[in-house]
Amino acid sequence: MKSFRIFVAIAVCVLLVVVVFVWRVSLLGFFGNLRVALLGSADPSFDYRTFEKLRLENEACVAEKNASTFVSDVSAKSGKYRVKEVKVFSLYPFNDYASVSINAGSDDGLKEGMPVLTAPGVLLGKIKTVSRTASEVETIFNPSWRSTVAVGEKRIKAVLVGGASPYVDLLPKDAPVAQGDAIVNLAPEFPMDLFLGKADEFREGSNALWLRAVVDPLFRFENIDRVLVVMNFP
Repeated sequence: MKSFRIFVAIAVCVLLVVVVFVWRVSLLGFFGNLRVALLGSADPSFDYRTFEKLRLENEACVAEKNASTFVSDVSAKSGKYRVKEVKVFSLYPFNDYASVSINAGSDDGLKEGMPVLTAPGVLLGKIKTVSRTASEVETIFNPSWRSTVAVGEKRIKAVLVGGASPYVDLLPKDAPVAQGDAIVNLAPEFPMDLFLGKADEFREGSNALWLRAVVDPLFRFENIDRVLVVMNFP
């Protein structure tokens, strides 16, 4: 019995060392976000959607420091890309999020193929069809979605496969990638390095030579009531 207690004590000490020295940063981030959310929920002026938008922008900045290249006013002269904020029509609870309709069309200068963002630097999809006053956006949750991406600091090339749970495929098994690595765009249809999410769970890919990783897009679709359309790309 005494030896078992000693074993448990040693195991607890080892676990504490791992938590402090290995997971310290991620845990601090988690508890920091939790504290902000709890304090904010008690504040009647707290806007959860704004909080989520700012969090996404921060993730994009951390990934590739590219969010500052976007400006939210289509008449602005600064910034590499100009975006137009557009309201999203809702089909809740009948929408599978493979596509969404937005409240702007050709009268507003929108064209097929324009990139659509959830926040500056964060890719959601592209405009598929345009009418005079509305447009349809194909999102990364569409099963037909395929685009080239880079994973992690070493920018390992992979393919983003859309669906209800998007994932990246064709990662070499010996690739230096890990859970939590940023996934950014490499496809020429969109601005370089747009943030797509983080690698979550790794498993065997389309064959024994490859890995695939589930994509955590870091946002909840039901919280999105507006999107940003990139007006001057390419």
